[in-house]
This record gives sequence, structure tokens and C-alpha cells, in this order.
Amino acid sequence: MKHFEDLWNEAEEASKQYFDNNQDMIKREIIEDLDDLLLSTDQNDKIEAMGSILLKISYLSEKLNINVYAALKNELDDLKIKLFDPSLEEEYTIKQIIE
Repeated sequence: MKHFEDLWNEAEEASKQYFDNNQDMIKREIIEDLDDLLLSTDQNDKIEAMGSILLKISYLSEKLNINVYAALKNELDDLKIKLFDPSLEEEYTIKQIIE
């Protein structure tokens, strides 16, 4: 079995060849896939929709040169702050703006 990072890198390379700079199509399809994911009652359909979303996000991460690990970690850290003490969220945001 492949490690997730290896699978992600493979998805970036394959999606780069397939989508070929068609960001409008990707945006439209992600929205459609999200609707399918949220509205489906069949688990296999949900897995297919989530996979399709992740493949398109892998294209965007490669195209825009985004470190998805760092992006997810930053968002998770922010969420942990909100969950720990919601009053810290505002202070944290103000501190970020000042710096």
C-alpha cells in the first residue's frame, strides 16, 4: 500500500496532465462533486465524490504550488485555538494583523 504522500504526489502529476489549466471547469466540478457527496445516500457514491474532490484539489495544490500539509496544519492549529478558548481567536487574529 502506498503512503498518502506518495499517492498525493501521483495524483498531482496525473491531474496536471488531465486538467490542463482549466480552473473554471475544476471549480464547477468541485461544486458538483460536493453536492453529490452531501446529497448521496450510497457510501460508494460518497467515496467516489470525495475522491474526485481530492483529485481536483491535488491539481490545484500542484498548479498553485501549495504545501497541503502546511495548509492543513495551519487550519487545524487555528481550529484548536477556537476549540480551546474562543476568546483567543480574536486576540490571535489581531496579533496576526499587527505582525
